[in-house]
Amino acid sequence: PEYGSLKDEKLMAQLEQLSVLNNDLKDWKIPVFLAIGKNDTRVPPEDVRKIHRNLLQLNKESWFLEALNEGHTWSNWNNSRFLYYTEFTFYKKHLF
Repeated sequence: PEYGSLKDEKLMAQLEQLSVLNNDLKDWKIPVFLAIGKNDTRVPPEDVRKIHRNLLQLNKESWFLEALNEGHTWSNWNNSRFLYYTEFTFYKKHLF
């Protein structure tokens, strides 16, 4: 609903074409960091898990972090701090 009516077939076809889930991940060349809240109502957590699994099957480096008690926005201080340090470790490994 955020991006338009699900009944708009033309729009839905465009969104499906753009979706990471429908693109060929074998062409991805950089490591990927994925983080999701299990209770996210905007991005289905299973979609993020699927991207992670597919990247691993293609021998692409993919880090995955899921908070069991978060939604789309991570509001728990401990979770946010853990996410921050994990992101920092990922960036340190791949950017420096």
